[in-house]
Amino acid sequence: SCHYLLQKYNCRNLEEAYLACLAGGEYD
Repeated sequence: SCHYLLQKYNCRNLEEAYLACLAGGEYD
């Protein structure tokens, strides 16, 4: 659910979204 987290956390780039996925334990 990285795309969801990208919007949820309003990440500025894919790296932030990736880190958010790691922090949230969500990889899909």
